Amino acid sequence: MANMDIANPSEEHTMLREMVREWTQEHVEPQAFEYDRDEKFNLELLRSMGELGLLGISAPEEYGGAGLDAVACTIVHEELSASDPGFTLAYLAHSMLFVNNLAYNGTEEQKARILPKVCSGEWIGAMAMSEPDAGTDVLGLSTSAEQQADGTWKLNGRKMW
Repeated sequence: MANMDIANPSEEHTMLREMVREWTQEHVEPQAFEYDRDEKFNLELLRSMGELGLLGISAPEEYGGAGLDAVACTIVHEELSASDPGFTLAYLAHSMLFVNNLAYNGTEEQKARILPKVCSGEWIGAMAMSEPDAGTDVLGLSTSAEQQADGTWKLNGRKMW
């Protein structure tokens, strides 16, 4: 799926949209109001997305991901958010902020150890953004990690808690 034109989706993108739309209508929509009203989160529903290959949608196939492109990721987000925007944000935190970030920036050891578990839904990932001057602007983060001569790491920065 190398077509990056969301206005003119490929046949595969169209099939993905139909599959996610049907799944969302069957599984996400019926629970959305109750979980939002009661301020609950449906963890099992999120985990079940691993069986569809959606939790690691952008992760390489060799680590259990689907290896799909940015348009595919956008399609999943659009379809989910039509029924439950809050659930979609949790999916986004897992699939993009954690899985996608690890797939692109992790070491080979980290990818081999962690990606299969987060792509399947066995583990759920997130990203902590807690610097006082950055908020959710990850490009504005200033904390740094510097490996010391003895192999340990020195962290420099400020966190809100």
